[in-house]
Amino acid sequence: MASARRRRIRSSPKLGLTGRPLRPIGVLGTSKIYKIMGKTVLCYPITFEISDFYMSQDMHLLLDDIKSDLVFLSKCWKLHGRPIYVLLIREEMARGENAMNMLTMLAAFKHGEFENMRLQVGRLQSMISSGCIEHLDFLDTEDLKELQFVAYADDDTKSFLYKSLTDVSQIVLMPSEESPSSFRDFEKHSTQELTALTADCDSVEVMSNLLFVIRQREGPNFRLTDGTYVDNQIEKLTRHAAKTRKWSVVRLCSSALSKVVDSLAPSLAGLLVKGRHITIGVFGKSEYEISEPIRPNEAKEILYSYCFPYEPQEAVLQQEMIIHLATYCYTEPQLFDGILKVRLGWFVQAMKIELQNRFMDLPVHSLFSLSPYEVKQLIYYVLTCNQAEAETRTIYQKRILDGALNRVPLDFYECVWHILERTPGGIKCGANFLPQQPTLYDMTMYELKFSLKVEEMLSRIALPEYRQIVVELFMVASMILRRNPELQFADQLDIEKVIMEAFELYAKDNGLKPSADMMPFYSLPAIGKNGTVAYLARACFNSLLTGDILKQSVSNESCRLS
Repeated sequence: MASARRRRIRSSPKLGLTGRPLRPIGVLGTSKIYKIMGKTVLCYPITFEISDFYMSQDMHLLLDDIKSDLVFLSKCWKLHGRPIYVLLIREEMARGENAMNMLTMLAAFKHGEFENMRLQVGRLQSMISSGCIEHLDFLDTEDLKELQFVAYADDDTKSFLYKSLTDVSQIVLMPSEESPSSFRDFEKHSTQELTALTADCDSVEVMSNLLFVIRQREGPNFRLTDGTYVDNQIEKLTRHAAKTRKWSVVRLCSSALSKVVDSLAPSLAGLLVKGRHITIGVFGKSEYEISEPIRPNEAKEILYSYCFPYEPQEAVLQQEMIIHLATYCYTEPQLFDGILKVRLGWFVQAMKIELQNRFMDLPVHSLFSLSPYEVKQLIYYVLTCNQAEAETRTIYQKRILDGALNRVPLDFYECVWHILERTPGGIKCGANFLPQQPTLYDMTMYELKFSLKVEEMLSRIALPEYRQIVVELFMVASMILRRNPELQFADQLDIEKVIMEAFELYAKDNGLKPSADMMPFYSLPAIGKNGTVAYLARACFNSLLTGDILKQSVSNESCRLS
């Protein structure tokens, strides 16, 4: 409501100005008291909004967001008066595994201190006099007529309606014992058959798959056997699945409804401000790179164009990731050292691999079954585990994770620049080519544009572990050329050719038959007599002997005796 009314600010039909973009009001805005044509209006924070997206329905994440909101208010509130934070408590918050955490937080509020912040809990009437009041005088009578205040109430979910608090407790704690299924299992059936199945379906997972297929075929206005619209039934199923912690169902239903989290565009802008480009797409499929701020509707179109056709649940999962990655980029920027481009599809792949490494018996799709808070924790773990658990991880796990995160050494792009200076024919990596000119003429060594040019070449590599070997080769070649300033590549540096030669040297030394499986090579340590660096260096020096590297002519002046 407030964001819709604020849209009229600086609007002028005569000048063709539509006013402020429709954006959600942040916690600073919802901590004010608004006076609108004699009415006193107080808004609850967007943190508690569940109609647009599902993240606030995860109790653990909600508690974490409340804490973040209060910390932000305590540090950033500079307005006259005190901020008023409305805490919206729903029925399910008082039940379940996180109920005690909620009660502990409320007790701290009542005590007057929480996370080293001074708080006061009381009736709204007693706080209005000391609050920050903003008069929305630009609203007219027409705007006032449009304002409708509706009391909060849970939607009727038919068979999912809770009759008492005891029912909530029992349902929320009920584990899922059903075998997982996919919506693709039902695509061979006709719409009539699927509609008939929804009438007698008792499984939330199966119901979500049935409704998803029906919705994709017939659209949002298709009526089921009970006369309800398919979109209304999906929305009800989403609410029920969130209360019973069936997050895979929640994500599938939310993607079917093309839902978008409110703070998506600001989070994308935040990552860009921190110097990180973002690519959206599924691992192994085409990606869309975001290099400048975009509007929410543009972000939605990209997500549902590049993710939904291949993995529908990733269209909403990647939204969660953008929110969490932007938060970590602000609070702990060191986690992104060496990561210039955040490729969300590859990041998802890294998360799946880490789940398999830690829980060998879990299927890959268990990632979609994690709660939003668990996804946030997993993102942090993926960003830190190579440093925090360096001794317990295999070489292959480290290599594939760094490759999936697109993490490179801090001086990597400078090393590529030095190689390009000594390679007249440019650098070839598979089907990708980085020419020496006009690259060196148009750019500088430390320019972001050059780093992005290198990343563009590397982004075409299909496997994370192979990408990391390519990064190691660049570092090795740069070291060789730095220590031998009289040498340069005669023509073109073919990265794929050098790596294949290094692998063949490894296979020959270890008595292995030539094979396309480079897994043993990926598992070698980088440093050591029989490490990848040694074999890559030998391959480079073999190119020296075969004439791929040419000695520069030594000036006679440097050898002349005085």
